[in-house]
Amino acid sequence: MINTQLETYKSFITHNLYYYQYFLYFFLYVRFLYSMTFFTLKKYNKFNNLDLYKQKYITKNIVKSFNLLILTIFTPTILYPVFVYNTWNNHYIYICGFFYSSNDLAALTYIKKLPVNTRNHHMITTVLSIVSVNIDYNNSILAKMLICYTLFSSLAFPVNTYLGVRYLYDKEKLVTFKKFTRNVYGVSLTLNWLYHITSIIYNFNLLGISHYLYFFCLFWIIKDDIILMPAINFIASYNM
Repeated sequence: MINTQLETYKSFITHNLYYYQYFLYFFLYVRFLYSMTFFTLKKYNKFNNLDLYKQKYITKNIVKSFNLLILTIFTPTILYPVFVYNTWNNHYIYICGFFYSSNDLAALTYIKKLPVNTRNHHMITTVLSIVSVNIDYNNSILAKMLICYTLFSSLAFPVNTYLGVRYLYDKEKLVTFKKFTRNVYGVSLTLNWLYHITSIIYNFNLLGISHYLYFFCLFWIIKDDIILMPAINFIASYNM
């Protein structure tokens, strides 16, 4: 009995350490991209004329946009077996979750004075990705909602591009791109919320305390999403 418990505990630790190393590698990768991007942008006068906070803000958003694009390209690898075989690949999902949240963890360590809403958003996504590494996505409604939120959010990568480059170009030159990001963001949020609402309705009798804790965490993420919604014209004075 004791030996069995020890083996289970060892297996649990080994499993977590295996995936946490991906989190560490992704974090170091993002920080490396920050340095490379910052160094590249220093070649432009308009970037150099900004204060350090905005320089880091631009760098962070450009890097995150690039990484979310990568995640969007990788999304079919996860969704194909779901639609064809009704199977969720835990291994790929754990890695994708850490790849997504590593950007938020890196941002927390890169920019000291992030707004409260954004800081809460980044902290919650980081914690959720760490916890979810022990969930079987084939049998968990909550886990499926979590990964779908991650994937749908990745579709909005142009938003982060806009949030960064708006300080580098005149507003008149970004009008078309601004409208495009507004539409992309609207679609992303709509898909996210519809999936969550539908899942809640169809599985209401199966909801437990873990789901309500997730919804509580999700509230802070949604709050940050609403503040950033292009529908309110991406208020130029807003600093993330």
